[in-house]
Parts: sequence; C-alpha cells; structure tokens
Amino acid sequence: MRDLFALRDAVGSALVEAGVPLHDCIGEDRDLGGCCMSINHVREGQYPPGVIVSWTCAQTLAGGGPEGARWHTYRTVQDTMTEALWAILEGFGFEATPYGRFGLPLVTALRRGCEDGKGRCGASAPKRASPSRLSHLEPTP
Repeated sequence: MRDLFALRDAVGSALVEAGVPLHDCIGEDRDLGGCCMSINHVREGQYPPGVIVSWTCAQTLAGGGPEGARWHTYRTVQDTMTEALWAILEGFGFEATPYGRFGLPLVTALRRGCEDGKGRCGASAPKRASPSRLSHLEPTP
C-alpha cells in the first residue's frame, strides 16, 4: 500500500515539474479544473493497482453536458490533455496502462533505469501500441 502513495508522489512531482497544475477532484476548488490523481487499490479484476491520472476541464467549459454548445470543445480539450498526460508520463519514465473507456493513464511503476523519475530515460521510452485518439484532429490531405 505504501508503494502506491510513493508512486503517486513521484507522478505528482513529475507533473508539477512539467508545468501541469494539480487539482483536487473532490475538494472545494474542483470547479477550476486541472490534473487529478487517484490511487487504484484493486488487486483483482480488470485493472492493476496504480495511480489513475486524469484531466478535468473547468466547469465553465463543461456546462450543459452533451447537449451544450461547448461540448465539442470540452471533449477536444479532454482528449488533447489526456494525450499530453500520456506523453509527459512516458517522458519521465513511468509505465502505464490504459484505464477506463477514455484510456486514462493508470501508472503502475517507473521503468527499470528510470528510478530517479527525472526523465533521463525518456528518449528510449517505448510508445503505446494503441493509435492516437486524436486522429480526428489531424489535417486531411
């Protein structure tokens, strides 16, 4: 259990170093948005134990839900920031697996040789096998 809290602290430190604002998903400032981290303690089932990392947009952007005028913008920001979080975590040497229907990073460890969490091993970071969920944003020829 203690290892998950240490992993969460390492992930948080890396994200802050990269300039990502951390956010309390359930606290008083939850309407502001930012990066949330939640520990997944479950040892049985579909997902391994680890740290779930997600982006939350400010509530002003999310207002109106799927029927709202800004829903497309909200989804685009969510998808873009999820991809950015994946890239940052990979660059700092964290191992992760997709979590949930939106493929959030579920960080399970630092890769061997990356234990300092300083990103020195990022150049040799393996890329995820799944294609980018942002292909709809790329220009068409």
